[in-house]
Amino acid sequence: MSTREPDPRSIEVAVERRAGGDARRALDAVAAEEPLEIAIEGEAIAVVMRTPGDDEDLVRGFLLTEGIVLHSHEVAAVELDGEGRADALLAPGVAIDTE
Repeated sequence: MSTREPDPRSIEVAVERRAGGDARRALDAVAAEEPLEIAIEGEAIAVVMRTPGDDEDLVRGFLLTEGIVLHSHEVAAVELDGEGRADALLAPGVAIDTE
């Protein structure tokens, strides 16, 4: 019996496997998809769908590719609440327009 923790990036679903005209029910793992609200200094700016995991990198990359920040060092930290919300904290002296 396995004692490993379940992988939050996947969920088990019931499937029907077919082979040679026969069908049988089984469980299969599929990628999980959950919303992540992205905020900057507490102000929500976007909600994205993602596979859980690597959320800090996702937030930093999102802010860069959307042109919200110009350099990675402009984000001092990303706080994750474990409930689907990420708050990017800007480095001292960095100001952005969220409108």
